Amino acid sequence: VKAFDTQIQAENRLKAAIQASGGAVDANFAKYAAFASELQSISTIGDEATLAILATAESMGVSGDAAIRAAKNAVSLEKALGISASSAIRMTAALEQGDATMLTRYIPALRGVTDEGEKVRIAQESLANMFGQVTAEAQSGLGPLTQIKNSFGDFMEVIGGIVLEGLQPMF
Repeated sequence: VKAFDTQIQAENRLKAAIQASGGAVDANFAKYAAFASELQSISTIGDEATLAILATAESMGVSGDAAIRAAKNAVSLEKALGISASSAIRMTAALEQGDATMLTRYIPALRGVTDEGEKVRIAQESLANMFGQVTAEAQSGLGPLTQIKNSFGDFMEVIGGIVLEGLQPMF
């Protein structure tokens, strides 16, 4: 039931963020959920964590493909540089809005670049290159076991939903 609650809360927060930003909830949520599942299949990031990151992006005014790119870049920052997911998504959402300033501290190639457009291009390229570390983590060591744990978590979410549904008449 706890696994189901974690998932449903992440989904509801994302739907609320999409709605608050004026987006098409059903269409955007379906796109985001597919991305979160895809990312879970190639990384050690659970889909509920990705949905939470996307909710932050939406809350910051970044939607659609830009939110997905910001989430992917945030995961890259998190895994490659050890930055918290919440900090990383704030930086990458700002990047999607054309501001690479916060990333200058973490991406040395940005230092000394004065053209904002060039900073954004360099930052996007650097973050895309970091994504290889995300997928590499899933392929060795405890990565495959973490992926199994995430898949089992999805199964537990389904079971938890069924159990909770059965308990509803008692509430």
